[in-house]
Amino acid sequence: MPHALIIDDTASNITIMSRLLGNANFSYTTVDSVDRLNEAIQSLSALDIVFTDLNLDGMTGYDVLSLLRGHGVTVPIVACSVYTDEIVRAREMGFDAFIGYPLKIGQFINQVERVLAGQDVWEK
Repeated sequence: MPHALIIDDTASNITIMSRLLGNANFSYTTVDSVDRLNEAIQSLSALDIVFTDLNLDGMTGYDVLSLLRGHGVTVPIVACSVYTDEIVRAREMGFDAFIGYPLKIGQFINQVERVLAGQDVWEK
């Protein structure tokens, strides 16, 4: 069962993403505050994909990307944002994919599967 880390401080985003992932037989860990991020990273025994909002309270998604890579996280890290004009910058800064909010419920799991297969997913 693949495991996802969801980093977002908007409860509705976490709820929707976790339900979609759960329905697709993913396990997941959620982080709703950057204050809990280090603890969450250290507690994970398995990780296959990370989703992070770009606009978090107290830290940007770019900071999260740097922090995760600094902790040796090598799995795909996906930027998620309503600010779809950030798609080019997200790619330039080293994200592995971009999925715009609001999530397209009928497409999300396909997008995730494509990211995990190493395919390009840069979708508004």
